[in-house]
Amino acid sequence: MMKVIKDAWVIGRIQAYPTQRDPMAYFVFVVVFPLAMLFFARGVQPEGSAFDTRLIAGSMVFSLGISTVNSLAQTLLMERFNHQLQMLVVSPVHRVSYALGALGFGALRGTAGALAVLIAAPFLGFDIHVSLWLV
Repeated sequence: MMKVIKDAWVIGRIQAYPTQRDPMAYFVFVVVFPLAMLFFARGVQPEGSAFDTRLIAGSMVFSLGISTVNSLAQTLLMERFNHQLQMLVVSPVHRVSYALGALGFGALRGTAGALAVLIAAPFLGFDIHVSLWLV
């Protein structure tokens, strides 16, 4: 079990290499894109409506979905042309470790975007109340 966790950690680090090479692009993709969706949702919202929490949740889910699909497509394309998938097939890394590492990095990336939306929402005029239910 420890080997699976260690291998998943290594796969997560491999998935994080592009973000370490270009942290500004990562910042734009993970933080600015969800905020752009939130800003767009604020502009579309009718005056005096009480859709603040729904718009925040919708922008988080939409940006997470878009970033996940884009990230998955980029990762598969990069691994195909860099022959990383062939190296992982012949390496002693279990499939579960690869899945956990890739999903773990994606979850951290999604969490960063969701936190950016929650932090920036009051500055954009959204009235949110964070409770234990949200955590």
